[in-house]
Amino acid sequence: MQLVSSLVEDLRRKDEDARRKDEDARRKEKELLDDLRHKDAQVDELNKALRSAAALAAQLRFQNLARLRLACVVEVRGVLDMCLREANQHGSSTDVFTKLLANSPQGGKVLDCCNADDKVLSDNSGQKHTLQTLAAELARIKRRLNKDSHPQRKAAQYTGERLLLPRDGLSASDVVIVSCLCDAFGYPVQIVDDLQLADS
Repeated sequence: MQLVSSLVEDLRRKDEDARRKDEDARRKEKELLDDLRHKDAQVDELNKALRSAAALAAQLRFQNLARLRLACVVEVRGVLDMCLREANQHGSSTDVFTKLLANSPQGGKVLDCCNADDKVLSDNSGQKHTLQTLAAELARIKRRLNKDSHPQRKAAQYTGERLLLPRDGLSASDVVIVSCLCDAFGYPVQIVDDLQLADS
């Protein structure tokens, strides 16, 4: 009789343990489902924000393309001037470009873009640029473009939704640096060799 009672008690305990484990499993499953629903909602919100940001970026690029047309920009120097004006900077000094890169949200994007390119790193002795060294490169490019004589171009040329700009003797790494700057500031430009531009 005592053995039967002990077995019954043991079964009750096991039933109770099984019930608790079942309840724990259900609670954890509910928490997991709630967490997944919450994360799905967060992903949906992020996707909406990304779509909205992409639409705004496209609108900005379209507006900037219109600004380039209205300003009659037909060479690289003109786009550099537009980027500087946008940040209330003028001139060709390293300090001017340091302020442009350091005081604008686009500065970090330009730096990352340039430091991701092998040509730019190679021309910088294999070292990554800092804001100051990149500013010095931009100042050098701008001074050279200001100094060199450029053929008069009557009209800008476009391909798709990009302004084609003559290379004007820029090196491969100079082209990347200027392209990174233009892209970060939302100016849809494509720098091409002068001969390519003449043929298009």
